[in-house]
Amino acid sequence: MREEQVKLILYSVRDSSFRELCLSGKTLLTWGGMAVVVVIFLSIVLAWAMSSLLKDYRMANLERSNRRMQTELQRLQDRVKTLHSKLGELEKADNDLRLLVNLPPIDADVRNMGVGGNESSVFDFDAAQGAGLDNLSSYLDELERRIQLAFESRAEIEERFRENQELLKHVPSIRPVVGGRVTAGFGYRLDPLIGKIRHHDGVDLAAPQGTQVFAAADGVVESVAARSSLSPGYGREVIIDHGFGFKTRYSHLSQVLVRPGQKVSRWDVIGLVGQTGRATGPHLHYEVLVNGLPVNPLDYILD
Repeated sequence: MREEQVKLILYSVRDSSFRELCLSGKTLLTWGGMAVVVVIFLSIVLAWAMSSLLKDYRMANLERSNRRMQTELQRLQDRVKTLHSKLGELEKADNDLRLLVNLPPIDADVRNMGVGGNESSVFDFDAAQGAGLDNLSSYLDELERRIQLAFESRAEIEERFRENQELLKHVPSIRPVVGGRVTAGFGYRLDPLIGKIRHHDGVDLAAPQGTQVFAAADGVVESVAARSSLSPGYGREVIIDHGFGFKTRYSHLSQVLVRPGQKVSRWDVIGLVGQTGRATGPHLHYEVLVNGLPVNPLDYILD
């Protein structure tokens, strides 16, 4: 049986000529199959290209979002670090207030552990910088514990404050020489006069000769060395008994302006800065004694 053929007549507009093209059914099927294959191939290529473009677009968006999140995380970490610093200042002020009302200061390790914490809950902020949201969340938990402890401490201070308003008048809490610069601290040091290591029971506050010296709290003048010969080491000096176990000593005065048994109030002038006794220059040697034992006076200077 003769195979059917398809005749195609092609007309040329340019030269008005005709051409005939005869194709068998098998040829048409072959060409049609090839056309279908080409279309499918092009469709696959186009789909792959679109998928790649979409993937790249999504990846670029994710990278932009990640950069924004990293920037925001860094900003939050900076804010938290600022809060950490401010909380540290508040905790120092809290300890100052605890001393003022005769409460023991809270140790830094206790504050770091917070309320209901343990040693494993202590958070190292510097080690966690840039470590991610999980560590930031842990640090915020620690800050929350420390803030809760600060609230509890403040409530304790307020309760003690109500109970001991009279005590506050008698606790040394000011710098006895306005603007006095600390030139020698509390503790062991090389004595500049004898060249040996000795314990320094107070602090030295440098000030010009004749600068006024103020009582650090209310009290009664316990003793006075109005002449340097009565106390060769300390020179002219005043010792005030503030009660509640507190005493203060003011030495190397050029002049004493109070007498034994005299009641004084905080900011009363009790003498003038000098360099009597064993002194290398005009300054005030200032001591704070609690129950007869010398303590660091800087812990009791709150102004």
